[in-house]
Amino acid sequence: MLSDPQTLIVNANTLSVPAIGRGLDSSVYKLGTSVTNFTGECTLTVSHQYKRRNRFVVRLDFNTNTADPFVPANYVRTSASVYVVIDVPADNTIPYTTTVAYMVTALADWLKAGTHTADVIGGST
Repeated sequence: MLSDPQTLIVNANTLSVPAIGRGLDSSVYKLGTSVTNFTGECTLTVSHQYKRRNRFVVRLDFNTNTADPFVPANYVRTSASVYVVIDVPADNTIPYTTTVAYMVTALADWLKAGTHTADVIGGST
């Protein structure tokens, strides 16, 4: 089980995100916060599924209230999610601690490099 609380860095601000739920195969961490360009509720979920293929998920959800574009006096709930799914054979024919860990690091590094994240969000393939 991961430590409580978890730490997220959002827009150069370090946030401490406490656990609000723990199960055998999942933990949920939640924080209502206000950081520049990040005002709302942040939920980090880490979960696992063990079947024919093992699936590991790390998910960050963001929810906020924003002005309704049709009735500006009203607010609507909006959300965004970013997650990584690691899907591997249950028989460990692809080593989790080496090959899969290298793949996760390579993907994270690629997203951080230059403008890749903005390019993907902008529709580039």
